[in-house]
Amino acid sequence: MKIKALFNKNRKQTRRFLSAVLCTGFILGSASEAYASTATLRDAEQKASEAQENLGEVNSQIDSIEAQQETLRREMDAIGADLANVVLNITLLEGELTETRKELDDVNVRLKDAKQTEAAEYDSMKKRIRYMYENGDQSVWSALLSAKGISDFLNKMDYVESVYLYDRDLLNKYQDTVTQVTALKHDVKEEEAELEEIEVELVNQQALLEETLARKQKENEDVSAQLQSAKALASKYAATIAEQNERIRAEQARIEEEKARKKAEEEARKREEEEKKKEEEKKKKEEEKDDSSGTTDAGDSGSSSSDTGNYDVPVDDDGDDGGGTADSGGSGGGNPGYSTGISGQAVVDFACQFIGNPYVYGGTSLTEGCDCSGFTQSVFAHFGISLPRTSYEQSTVGQPVSYENAQPGDIMYYTGHVGIYMGGGMIVNASTPATGIKTQSATYRPIVTIRRVL
Repeated sequence: MKIKALFNKNRKQTRRFLSAVLCTGFILGSASEAYASTATLRDAEQKASEAQENLGEVNSQIDSIEAQQETLRREMDAIGADLANVVLNITLLEGELTETRKELDDVNVRLKDAKQTEAAEYDSMKKRIRYMYENGDQSVWSALLSAKGISDFLNKMDYVESVYLYDRDLLNKYQDTVTQVTALKHDVKEEEAELEEIEVELVNQQALLEETLARKQKENEDVSAQLQSAKALASKYAATIAEQNERIRAEQARIEEEKARKKAEEEARKREEEEKKKEEEKKKKEEEKDDSSGTTDAGDSGSSSSDTGNYDVPVDDDGDDGGGTADSGGSGGGNPGYSTGISGQAVVDFACQFIGNPYVYGGTSLTEGCDCSGFTQSVFAHFGISLPRTSYEQSTVGQPVSYENAQPGDIMYYTGHVGIYMGGGMIVNASTPATGIKTQSATYRPIVTIRRVL
């Protein structure tokens, strides 16, 4: 019985040892699986966080690019409107040029007719005067002899003189007509030259606007390409976030499932150990009963104390390391006063020194020759004020001024032309190749805008 009891005791210890070893292996395996799950979850959360941060940066870039694109669109709309206005002005100007040239043709015809009429009348008058002078004495004697009295004689002599005076007045009238038509021709030709100069200026403005518009369109294409690239990158990051979030959800679900499985296994293990413990206690009682009834060695029948010590190692049911999902990275004409201290009258006085100097298209020399915008640019440059080169660009500088508030030194812009206001309703400007630098009425053409740069 002693041998049997000893055997049973050793068997119990062996069983406990094996149970402890299996339990330890189970715990280590569970810990390894828990660590792997935690690492996978951390990796997914880190990648999702990085993608979210990158997405925020790309979205900021997209906002900036879209703002830049909107600015370009507004600039292109403004340039397109200016271009349409210039093209319209060119069309209207061509019509005006056609009418002016037609008027010039009509004036040339009238001048030719007037000169022919003047010549014909002059020839007729010369013949009559020659006849009267060559036959002057005979005419007088004839008038005297044929007169019925002194009164009749005087009447006949008055008639001869009245015929001469009539011819002379008629000739003077025709000469005046020729003079008037000649002056009209000069005015029409000057108007034609001025219109042609404005047309050249408008064509140049059209070319400049078209070049600027083409450049802006190219910039817009580049910005659109950047925007498409940024949106594609944003879509990639968004897909990465969705992918990693799905991975996180799947991993969390797997962890929860693993927790439930471990809990069920632990409960089953505990139930098994309890049943084994009950079984061992039952067998122990039976062995003690057998030992107490034996006759071989009653003094050695003391039973070994039952050791049912529990070798369970607590398992962390939480299954994670407390790490949560990382925060997502987060990605708005009046009358302005003078400001330069330069007198507008001083500007006018300086500009008027060059009246009579030649007009040269594209020129900027006040003495050798300049065009309208070259004249204003050079005059203001003398006072240290920088103006753009073309009349169209000069129409955008400074502050707008109403005509009622215009003062000497203000820039007056017409369609394709600029001049300097002198005061008193007059401007000084480089007018046309035919007239050069001169003064004229400020309202000789419709005023588009008045700008103050002093």
